[in-house]
Amino acid sequence: MTAIDWTTEAMGTGEYADVNGLHLYYETHGSGRPLVLLHGGLGSGEMFGPIIPALADHHRVIVPDLQGPGRRQTSTARSTRA
Repeated sequence: MTAIDWTTEAMGTGEYADVNGLHLYYETHGSGRPLVLLHGGLGSGEMFGPIIPALADHHRVIVPDLQGPGRRQTSTARSTRA
């Protein structure tokens, strides 16, 4: 499987949350009991793309992009300085 294979047409709600000085991206899919999918190493939440639709049929799937890879910014990087 390549990085290109990880992408999916699964439509979720993407948002950012401020956590310990980081501006972290996460997506939610589906409804029901929450299920959090955490990637490891150099991965990102996109690696779960192929399985999200099946899991979202019965769960509220929460997929954060953790510190390092993925779609996140540090709080200082998004602040503006005069």
